[in-house]
Amino acid sequence: MLNSIPQHDQDLFKQTVLQHITTKLPTEEWELFRYHWCMVNQRMDPDAEPNPDLTPNQLVNEALTSMRNEVAHLLKSFGKQIEVVGEAAGQPVYFARLAGYYFWSPRPHEELMLDINLCFPSYPCGW
Repeated sequence: MLNSIPQHDQDLFKQTVLQHITTKLPTEEWELFRYHWCMVNQRMDPDAEPNPDLTPNQLVNEALTSMRNEVAHLLKSFGKQIEVVGEAAGQPVYFARLAGYYFWSPRPHEELMLDINLCFPSYPCGW
């Protein structure tokens, strides 16, 4: 499915999320998300070594997924919990802080969106 959104647009989304994580997200929050991600991956693959030095870039690349476009539903569900953290390909990049959830679509009324869920495998509340 990722092939349906041009690579350049995917890269813009990832860059926007990385910039937010590295310049705006408090260190304590990043550390909680990083720790959660390491623990989840350890449970999913018990033979894998947890990576305590996981970088924002590594996590963003691992967490990037494509799905049916749910931007309108997410904006309604999260309401005032949503903040716009940047723009990619002319469209806002949204962040639901409590859920650790970034989402975006280059074409808001079409079929696909990208998301990065720092709290994987949890889904945003309201789903």
